[in-house]
Amino acid sequence: MIDGARAWVQSFVRWYNTEHRHSAIRFVTPDQRHRGEDKALLAERDRVYQQARAAHPERWSGKTRNWQPIGAVWLNPERPDVGRGGHGSAAASFMGERVGGPMAGSAERAA
Repeated sequence: MIDGARAWVQSFVRWYNTEHRHSAIRFVTPDQRHRGEDKALLAERDRVYQQARAAHPERWSGKTRNWQPIGAVWLNPERPDVGRGGHGSAAASFMGERVGGPMAGSAERAA
């Protein structure tokens, strides 16, 4: 039973990272973004949209989709403590832990 669950999760993670075009990162896959391929893909999409709009302006009522690459993405961004007893960055600093995330620069992780 556990082997079946592991196989399903591995299959899902592979699909999510390599096939799923995520709306939050402008419809590229997480792998494409991680490898830095998103900028060229998005530039090509923008070029195609602009060309289509120029060829058939009557089909467009407004601007084309924003295909500019996005900035850093965080699953769990740092946030200020909320009320007493919060477990945010202040608690981590008090306990001597490093504050940052998977996208933190090497200087932040090494310090």
